[in-house]
Amino acid sequence: MDFELPADLTTITPDELDSLETTAVEAFDQIAESPEGEADLTTMSELAEAIEAIRTERGRRADAAEQIVAQAEELLKRVHAETPAEGEAEGTAEGEAVEVEAVEGEGTEVEAVEAEAEAEPELVTAAATPRRIPLRRTQRQPVVEEGGPLAVITAAADIPGFSAGSHFGDRVELAKAMTAKARTLSNHSDNVPVATFDLGITDWIDSETDAEATEALLAKVADPQSLVAAGEWCSPSEHIYEYLGVEGTDGLLDLPTFGVKRGGVQVPTPLLLPSNLADITFTYTEAIRGADGTKECVAVPCPTWSDVRLEADGICITAGNLTERTNPELIARYITLVGAGHLHKMSGKRITSMVSASTDGGTQPSVGSATSDILSGVSLLATRYRSLYKTSESLVLEAVLPFWAKEAIRADLAARKGVSLLAVSDAEIMSQFSVRNIRPQFVMDWQALANATAWPTSCAYMVYAAGAWAVGSAGTLDLGVVRDSTLNSTNDYTAAWTEEFTLLVNRLPSLKGTVTINVDGITAPEPVA
Repeated sequence: MDFELPADLTTITPDELDSLETTAVEAFDQIAESPEGEADLTTMSELAEAIEAIRTERGRRADAAEQIVAQAEELLKRVHAETPAEGEAEGTAEGEAVEVEAVEGEGTEVEAVEAEAEAEPELVTAAATPRRIPLRRTQRQPVVEEGGPLAVITAAADIPGFSAGSHFGDRVELAKAMTAKARTLSNHSDNVPVATFDLGITDWIDSETDAEATEALLAKVADPQSLVAAGEWCSPSEHIYEYLGVEGTDGLLDLPTFGVKRGGVQVPTPLLLPSNLADITFTYTEAIRGADGTKECVAVPCPTWSDVRLEADGICITAGNLTERTNPELIARYITLVGAGHLHKMSGKRITSMVSASTDGGTQPSVGSATSDILSGVSLLATRYRSLYKTSESLVLEAVLPFWAKEAIRADLAARKGVSLLAVSDAEIMSQFSVRNIRPQFVMDWQALANATAWPTSCAYMVYAAGAWAVGSAGTLDLGVVRDSTLNSTNDYTAAWTEEFTLLVNRLPSLKGTVTINVDGITAPEPVA
């Protein structure tokens, strides 16, 4: 593509200058796209210098036009500095400001013209409102609708055919710039800026705006006429049919499960060592032999049986046939939501039964802060369990705590001075229980933090041997979607149906306790003076 830069750029019109730049950029891009090793670097360098010269000339013209605008406004202030006397300027537009119009390609001189006469001309004094003065300038100005905000579209850097900071006159020029920039991009390019929109907002409310000014501004922007002037969308809002969900199935109670074939099970009451071992053993001495020689024996006791029956729990969800056709996302989302809710309901139901049947170990006072309080409380109850039922020290006991206890420990450790414990992991917290041969469960459906603004001041927990509590299951009945004549008569159907048959059995003792806690990072109580 042949290109020749005129010797004197100051003599050509703005349109010719734009056309010249476009031709130069296209010539440069054509050479740049040549196969590797065949690009004419000399010609590319000459074209780059020519493009820079064109853009420099455009910037010079813009600066000259800005200077003329400033000088014209200064002259107008000097000529119309006086304030019109009361009643002398009737018939003129009150507070009318000087308007400056941009006309491309017609020089840069300021030309004063008389304002157009109204239908019935009125006498105006020399101090009346200034006349409109059109200003002819070369810089392209954005076109905006009268009465609307001034939207200025400014070109970004490295846009072929447009200098950085220049203004796009209309959307056509913006589209050309985007097309030109797109031709220079490779595949998988990141977001590349092309233009910046300035909506020309001049009314702001900040910390320095007084109450009276704020009220006036709010009244202005809320004026129905202002709203009409901004235009209307003339279309309804679009619906977003995808639903977001935050519910999960973490923190559910974990218990061993066994199958049940009949309507329930009968389990014997726990058979444990008595607190007084002498009741089930004998001691034989010579004195006893000399007396009657009888060794005291104990008989195997008959068990006491507990009859535990199955219970049915499930969900049943109905939906409309029309909803299924027009908004299936709603039905799917609701089924998922109710399913998660059912799991939490069953977990909470079993925890309530376990707490009710556990032996109360009392409340332990605080020994420092939440970390030591909770660990000490659970450890003491576990040690008491081992002592009561003569378990092995290596036997791992189960502990159930509220889900927030783990976060209370983490927050407490983060508050300790002199140590960096701001990022304590779950594994580190769990290890504190593991060294005590305790397997903790942090459950969601016990001691909820409804509307809490501070950590609780007490924490309840349970301790028991593995297998002490178990769930018996006779399976589930899942019917899925059901359509019947009764529901069809109302244009409805069963969208989801599931029913499970379970029972909860207690085969070994369990203890429950409470400890007072303080989430403050204190490692030990203050010494008593």
